[in-house]
Amino acid sequence: AAFVRRRADEYWRSIGKPQEPTLVITSTMPRAVASVCYTTLVHDQRSALNPVDKGAIGEGWWDVECPSDVPPWKEVEFRHPEFMAQWRKNPVRCHFPGGESYNDVVMRLEGVLLDVEMCTTPVLIVSHVTTLQLLVAYFRGIPLDQAWELPVPRNTVFEVLPTPGGSFHCEEHRIDTSAFPSPEEEGEAPAVGCGGGRTCSVDFEDSNPHAKRQRVATSEDREAAYCRCLPQACPV
Repeated sequence: AAFVRRRADEYWRSIGKPQEPTLVITSTMPRAVASVCYTTLVHDQRSALNPVDKGAIGEGWWDVECPSDVPPWKEVEFRHPEFMAQWRKNPVRCHFPGGESYNDVVMRLEGVLLDVEMCTTPVLIVSHVTTLQLLVAYFRGIPLDQAWELPVPRNTVFEVLPTPGGSFHCEEHRIDTSAFPSPEEEGEAPAVGCGGGRTCSVDFEDSNPHAKRQRVATSEDREAAYCRCLPQACPV
């Protein structure tokens, strides 16, 4: 959140115009929504930014965000060698059994990309490794059939700037999270939920007399980031 605010401030100062709110777009997954709570309480949730639907692949072991910079392809190959053989032949159009292909994700991302390129304010997108692979490939001009192997480091912001020639300049900014304990170190973290794609409901400080609690009990939320914010700004 601090990085986004700083870069937005620098942008508005550089063009000499009054500052406007940053457009924040997330997937509908609780962990993505929770990640932007410190940045803004007004954001746009879009299912187009949800990770690729893996169908029958990964059930029970690839249900949440990947622990590495790329999807767990080695584990997929170990468990489903026949599928990976087909995948390597055409990684763009090969469908996960009962799920999507990377090309399906590209099709649903078109509307998001159109809105981003037409926006005149800074934009923050919070999504997931399979979706971000395709977005990074697009902005870097990398062929789509190579996107599935692109690394998307955790705790990293990809900053994309348009260039005069109509292309994009993409930089990676590593965010220092060493000052923040991991969920494992904290124990069970307070939960975050959101309603209507606009405002967050969280666990507030116990000393707050108006505090209320809401638990998000979804399998996708096990690696969610959590936040605290003012109760008047976060109706439950």
